Amino acid sequence: TSLPRRELAAAGIDTIPIVVDGRSTDGTRALARAMGARVVVQGHVGKGSGLREVIPRLESDYAVMIDADGTYPTDAIPEVVRLLRRGCDVVIGSRLAGRIDDGAMPGLHRLGNRILTALANILYPSGRTTDVCTGLWGFRVEALKRLHLTADGFELEADLYTESVLHGLRFGEIPIRYTPREGFAKLSWEDGLRIAWLMLSKRILRTRKRHGDHVV
Repeated sequence: TSLPRRELAAAGIDTIPIVVDGRSTDGTRALARAMGARVVVQGHVGKGSGLREVIPRLESDYAVMIDADGTYPTDAIPEVVRLLRRGCDVVIGSRLAGRIDDGAMPGLHRLGNRILTALANILYPSGRTTDVCTGLWGFRVEALKRLHLTADGFELEADLYTESVLHGLRFGEIPIRYTPREGFAKLSWEDGLRIAWLMLSKRILRTRKRHGDHVV
């Protein structure tokens, strides 16, 4: 996937591509290094674990996380960075507010995304979003490092969202085009339940802390 380096460079932004590799065996690491990317090999399994391992290594002002399955538009990155430079702490690329190409998201997945997003807005009304499970996020690094992330797997995005709201981060959102993926989808209905439970459990925990209850 190509990165809009020229456009970012024209805006005075240097880019450092980082590939977080879950100990793949298909030549991903060699290809990424050959293309000039830094490669971080995960010590633990899971998408959430991968991000949590790489966050302490970030030394830039901004970080953009994008799923590398070909579904998310890299040409949206400059707009994400522009919003971060204008004062947003976190910016998401919304598929549900943008365009979803034919075959990019099965009907059940689309329904599940809308249900989870509705749940997120009910539980966290101060952080309204149109797509809680998107795989395109931008952060001010100093804000990202303040989040208490706990997710190991595909509940990562819900973890990013809930922690961002609970920390009072300033949100931005842009509509994006979502295209058919390269490879096979790994999400299941069980992942959807884990995502819902993470959002609910963090809401309950915060409510108990606010009322002085002790949680063991």
